Amino acid sequence: YYQQHQSFFDPTVLGFDREIQFYLGFLEYIEPIRRTGLKFCCPTVTSRDKAVHAVGAYDLALAHLRSSEGATVVTNDFALRDAERIIVISGPNQGGKTTFARMFGQLHFLGRLGCPVPGREARLFLYDNLFSHFEEEEDIRNLQGKLQDDLVRIRRILQQATGDSLIIMNEIFTSTSLEDALFLSQHVLEEMIQLDALGVCVTFIDELSVLGP
Repeated sequence: YYQQHQSFFDPTVLGFDREIQFYLGFLEYIEPIRRTGLKFCCPTVTSRDKAVHAVGAYDLALAHLRSSEGATVVTNDFALRDAERIIVISGPNQGGKTTFARMFGQLHFLGRLGCPVPGREARLFLYDNLFSHFEEEEDIRNLQGKLQDDLVRIRRILQQATGDSLIIMNEIFTSTSLEDALFLSQHVLEEMIQLDALGVCVTFIDELSVLGP
């Protein structure tokens, strides 16, 4: 019997072996950050409603870098309640807009994996898919131009997203005029609002913050 079955391994045991290495690796990764005094918490994760919030949250990758340098990490709070679905972030360069967008995505991604998340307290939504649009360099091989690249990528996101998706848009349509960027961005956010999807939109266009409730 031993000779015949010595190569057998139970799939559940094999799966656990791989997964526990990830979780132990994650705990090892966050330990130096914890020693600086930054908090991690086990979030409340729900699929019943989209009221989400976090207290004292921060970008994990930035915190890892800053903790190794002995530098301070600025934390943020956020909350979406009732009909609120999208956080619109505006402000000057180097003000932390993109960092906040990354943080929002990281919290939900890590929470969905069952990991402790960076922050003192968090209530997060159990999304079906996470989509992000961050600026990329123009690819001259496809002969489309940067604006068309953006439109194609964003259209693909909106076609796949559902009301249970998480969508993060970071400074979209920066390659065109302010008037065109406002026109296109309004249509994108209106699609997100119609989907009832949760998301973050980083933008220099203040008008996008008053599109809906």
